[in-house]
Amino acid sequence: MQGQAAPAPTPKPASPEKPVLAITGNGVTPPASERESSRDMARTEAREYYRNAARPKPAPGGHLKYHIDRADYIPDCDHVWVPIRVNGMDSGQLRLYLSRGWVPARACDFPDHSGYGVDYGENLRRGGYVGNVQADDPIEKDGEMLMLRAAELSQHADKQRLREAQEQVDTQMRRLEMISRRQIGSGPGRTQVHYGRPKQFANTELDEAFSDGDV
Repeated sequence: MQGQAAPAPTPKPASPEKPVLAITGNGVTPPASERESSRDMARTEAREYYRNAARPKPAPGGHLKYHIDRADYIPDCDHVWVPIRVNGMDSGQLRLYLSRGWVPARACDFPDHSGYGVDYGENLRRGGYVGNVQADDPIEKDGEMLMLRAAELSQHADKQRLREAQEQVDTQMRRLEMISRRQIGSGPGRTQVHYGRPKQFANTELDEAFSDGDV
């Protein structure tokens, strides 16, 4: 019919909104809510990883670096730190101490100094940065190695050292005596020299005076 406007189109009912998915080269990107949830899970896992990582006990510094608590001493053994390296060079002391009965301390006996028992991560071990300390590994700090020796061996070594020192003193005294006798002589009118420790002589006359009350 002429003169009448056409009826307006009836609007379509709104359909429920669907999540918009972005298409990428690797596939479909999940919605923002799912991405947030995945990121939270990853951060939680990372936090647990860093919280539970192996933490070796901090080594003491200064004069306490080589301190060993007496409660950790091995019974009936002597303990000593031996300088096996000086400025990175072999000092020769290791072979000397080994020949005298000293033995490198085991890492398992002194975990505070050796780091024994700390389980380092596989990534560090795989990269060669650090390795787990084995039970019988020696303990070395700045060129000093901890060594032990049985107490009876130390006592025997002390006696041997004193005996050798006394023999050296006796040899020197005999040498001086021979030199002095040649220079001073032993004939009439010559000075007599006695060597060795002075002897204590009892004064019998003084003892009698004290007994009689004359002094």
